[in-house]
Amino acid sequence: MQKLSRLVLPNLVSGIVSARRSAHDRLFESLSDLDFITRKIDNVGQSCTVELQILSEPPFFNLLAGEAHRFFLASVISKQRSFQQQENNAAWQVIEHYYAAYYAIHYLIRVSGIGLCNLDASSVSKIEQCCYGASSGINGTPVRGLYVIRYNADTQVITMKKPQARSGGSHVDAWKLWIEFIDRLMANSEQDMSEYASEALLLSLHKRFVQRSVGHFNPPILRGEINYQFKGGVWPFERSSANSIRSLKNSILAPLNSSLESLTPWEGLVENNKIIMELAVRTFDHAAENYPQSICRSLKNKYKKFLEYA
Repeated sequence: MQKLSRLVLPNLVSGIVSARRSAHDRLFESLSDLDFITRKIDNVGQSCTVELQILSEPPFFNLLAGEAHRFFLASVISKQRSFQQQENNAAWQVIEHYYAAYYAIHYLIRVSGIGLCNLDASSVSKIEQCCYGASSGINGTPVRGLYVIRYNADTQVITMKKPQARSGGSHVDAWKLWIEFIDRLMANSEQDMSEYASEALLLSLHKRFVQRSVGHFNPPILRGEINYQFKGGVWPFERSSANSIRSLKNSILAPLNSSLESLTPWEGLVENNKIIMELAVRTFDHAAENYPQSICRSLKNKYKKFLEYA
């Protein structure tokens, strides 16, 4: 996993991972604290795109770092909870394990300058107030709701795009962004295939498991089957579930099995969760080690009891 984690580093926004403060509020709850100009509003048909030119980066970095680190800590805490044993049952262990990976995704995409955020009425009002005569780029009013945001460190522009009508909610949007993240790691590996051949294979197997088909992703589907259909051999009242419960409990506690083939969907869920969580931990550790004045180093000391299990 050490070489695999190296492939993440080119995607990191240095201003986010080196942020010295970690804001407690979410990004779009705190637009009034940011200096920006609204460059574009394009609300046409089923889509809405907004572009904001950031004038002062540190407050923005603090806000996105705050969001990222809350997701990271939620991930390691959920992972620790997945280790808790319940006799003859593995359902909630597997669900906690899923959420640990889901939160880790949110951490990793945010430190790369990408995220999912909700735009509320006050945020819409602030965006409209900051047009400052940029009427040529203004076409309509921003729609409230969930947006994918992408930050360009070269231009200091946030591009916000509202996903089109979808099913599955924000979980599906997060896994879609994760596939994009994996594609970037695979592209990085292709620059030196002699060095990263085994990592490229692992990423390929991981992507094949995560993406069931276009717009459909195995992890949230399997989570839903456990939660709402009582499937997966993880509940004690399922038929012949004793062996699968025992196997999944052992798998959650074991190190990553890098051979991702010939696994049941539920075993595959657990093993692929581990890849995501391990990348998040190694990325966090990299930031804490390389930016000693950053909030990462402070958080690592403050929450070291949780991080012992990461």
